[in-house]
Amino acid sequence: MITAIIQFGDSSSGLGTLGVDGQTFVIQLITFILAILVLRKWAVKPILRVMNERRETIEKGVKLGKDMQQEKTVL
Repeated sequence: MITAIIQFGDSSSGLGTLGVDGQTFVIQLITFILAILVLRKWAVKPILRVMNERRETIEKGVKLGKDMQQEKTVL
């Protein structure tokens, strides 16, 4: 399978005429996938967690404000 992918970038035909090397392409693809997985685990998940915590805090503050406004109108 790897040899088929490497041959796809052969310089005599196809994408090889455009300067695409199959072996380099495979290495770059693997590196890209690893970078996505690392960023997803150590960057995206913590950022989303913090954003959800902030959203919950804001929602609580808005609810508290509405409750206080209702109390003010009742008194």
